[in-house]
Amino acid sequence: MKKSSKFAPEVRERAVSMVRISSIHRYQSRRRQLLVGLAGVAVSVPNWCSASHFSVIDMVALSAKLTGKSPEQFLEATAQKLLDAYAQRGLVDRLKALLVNPAVDPELGREIVATWYSGVMMTRHGPEVMTYDKALLWDVATFLHPLGNCGGPINYWSLPPTS
Repeated sequence: MKKSSKFAPEVRERAVSMVRISSIHRYQSRRRQLLVGLAGVAVSVPNWCSASHFSVIDMVALSAKLTGKSPEQFLEATAQKLLDAYAQRGLVDRLKALLVNPAVDPELGREIVATWYSGVMMTRHGPEVMTYDKALLWDVATFLHPLGNCGGPINYWSLPPTS
């Protein structure tokens, strides 16, 4: 026959309560570990995620400043593609400095100008077509037009140039 103690129910309740408390601490510990881990990830995110500090409007302004063209000539969607490519390459801080003073990074300035004129941008994976028919090349060489786009009315090429 089993002996029964008068403290047995109290001891059992206390033991159950201790198990509940330890499981709460375990969940809090897991939560704390998760938060610490997420904080570590947030700190170590690459620099290209900070492109929000250099907006597409800034990219258009920089492009206009470097090329001497009006900002209206640059499509925001195309400028966003270019900004994303530079952000992925980790060049946002250099773009910010270039906007303030174009003489600070002439190599990057020449690359931006060449990109807008050619329509080909450099990405992490190599060159990529950013735009074709909106490249500035077509504005400079007025006698040329993008393939697939009509250059004028029918037989426009048969007449001598007016100027």
